[in-house]
Amino acid sequence: MSRLISPFAWLSQEVTRPPSIIQELIPAQPGEFFIISGRTGIGKSILMNNTLFIVGTGTPFYGGHISVPTDVGLLMMEGDRSNLEDRMRKTLMQYPASNRIKFDFRLGTKPLEDNLDYYKDTFRGCKLILLDNLSQMTTSDRLKPDYASYWLNIWQEFLRDMEAVGGFTMHIKKPNENSLFNPGDVYSLKGATEYVDTAATVFLLERKRQTQNMAGRFAPVNQEELILYFAKQRLAQDRTLPPISLRKNFATAGFVVVEQGV
Repeated sequence: MSRLISPFAWLSQEVTRPPSIIQELIPAQPGEFFIISGRTGIGKSILMNNTLFIVGTGTPFYGGHISVPTDVGLLMMEGDRSNLEDRMRKTLMQYPASNRIKFDFRLGTKPLEDNLDYYKDTFRGCKLILLDNLSQMTTSDRLKPDYASYWLNIWQEFLRDMEAVGGFTMHIKKPNENSLFNPGDVYSLKGATEYVDTAATVFLLERKRQTQNMAGRFAPVNQEELILYFAKQRLAQDRTLPPISLRKNFATAGFVVVEQGV
């Protein structure tokens, strides 16, 4: 006898959606991960730093996505310490206190495949593991498809061993630096395809596009205004998540939502 059932019987079965750490954005299934992508200096580290506090305190994500308070750790592996300290002080003031949040700043490249014990000791007890950034966890071969596939297998096995979900920032570069990214671009850029294909969610930060004024002339671009795209959104199965217009807020080391569905 066939073990298959009719489509009507299958649809009548009770189905529960898998839990999420951030609704529609970050899954709760160990081994899954998300990516924050964008060009150099766009604000990836700021978004990752705020994600640390959003998840650790159960604060809604930009746009109102519900988050579940989770033990979370962030390891930052590049940057200027004085700037980071200033950013962290400002961020701390924006969120309630939480003992779920862990953080460290350590300079230097440590490829994951050669330093598993180092990363396991660093993130012990964390259910969401955040790293800034991908280049510090990989070798110079990170753009080669074979290496990317090899590394991703180790990365997801590491997360499963830790019973955790992961996230990392990833710098992406366009051949023409003056042109802007579209969400679909992350699937075709050299070095990004393997990482994007495997991730559950891919955030893309980009500058706001130039607009025209009443006279029909192009208005100046405000470098503090960005668009947060959801370039990949496997968890949002029943709808397409619209992009969100954000404005950098240097006083809080974060972002202000300007408009949804831009």
